Amino acid sequence: VVKAKGTTFNYKGVKYHLGYNTSKQDYYNKWVSGKTYTESIYLAGITTKVKITISPETLQKENGKWYYLLNGKKTNATKLVNMADKTYYVINGVWSNKIADTLYKIDGKWHYIVDGKLSNQTTIVKYNGKWHYVKNGIKNTATTLAKYNGQRYYLEKGDKSTKTKPVKYNGIRYYVKSGVKNTDTT
Repeated sequence: VVKAKGTTFNYKGVKYHLGYNTSKQDYYNKWVSGKTYTESIYLAGITTKVKITISPETLQKENGKWYYLLNGKKTNATKLVNMADKTYYVINGVWSNKIADTLYKIDGKWHYIVDGKLSNQTTIVKYNGKWHYVKNGIKNTATTLAKYNGQRYYLEKGDKSTKTKPVKYNGIRYYVKSGVKNTDTT
């Protein structure tokens, strides 16, 4: 029996993504998490039958929406779900790539979510009316100049500052006006 994560599994060193097979998409979407199915796969010129156990935690498409299922049942959970080598942000049991960019707290750390998926970007993110510094996808408390939309912004302890003052960045002193780096060095 092959254990699958969602509809992704490894068999003899080859990774399969059953949910990406558009000709059988409806067939695979009817699979229930936590159950075992027999499926024919094509491997090295030979068609082989394998038993596949679908993970008890998965996303499943139904009527154009992706639902979070746990043990074969829809839930109203708001959480991150790992599937097909990506981490998806589910709100009230539904995943959408239309979810606005946001921060989500996991185990005491704030993670950056883009298009409904966990991101590893370094940027500035607006959350609850405040701008925060995100480094490699995690909210960071550094005091730094960070690039966003072509400009560098001054951040103190990870939050965007509105101060006007000289600051040092990478060994060079810059003048910051209302939290934005001036192009002139001082």
